[in-house]
Amino acid sequence: MMQLTIDEILNLTVIEEYDYYMPFNEFEVFQPLNGMDVSEIDMTTTKNLKEKSYVLDLCNDGQARQLNVISYLDNPFVVYQYTGKGDVVNEAIIDEDIYKEFIQDYISEFLTKPKIKVFSGKDMYEIRNYDKGYFLIGNNTLVSKNAASKQIIHS
Repeated sequence: MMQLTIDEILNLTVIEEYDYYMPFNEFEVFQPLNGMDVSEIDMTTTKNLKEKSYVLDLCNDGQARQLNVISYLDNPFVVYQYTGKGDVVNEAIIDEDIYKEFIQDYISEFLTKPKIKVFSGKDMYEIRNYDKGYFLIGNNTLVSKNAASKQIIHS
């Protein structure tokens, strides 16, 4: 097993450098961003992410493990390995300040966009309460239990 410090990794020769392209839901460290649909939004914050590959490890188990570092505004903040089967493993935050800055910038930019889709969910959401009745919320309006039951019957 080869062990390197973060500084030693960052001083290695870069194999490849490219714009960040992985979906955030592949990473545990980016969970605060899951659920935000930016597919139709031009996000400047994401354009400031770059990725560098430092080590390509061809393992005996038939998988390649590529050591990658993600940078925000040219500041490295996440390191991870990408296996040949498309899995992100061994991810770690290497600069918490840059990580927090990126998350905050991303969410702030997302909230300023006119076309926000937080989830592709339904327009009706059922809330169960303690007396085993239910309410429905539709178009940001709380519907009474009686109206809700009539609405379900007519649906």
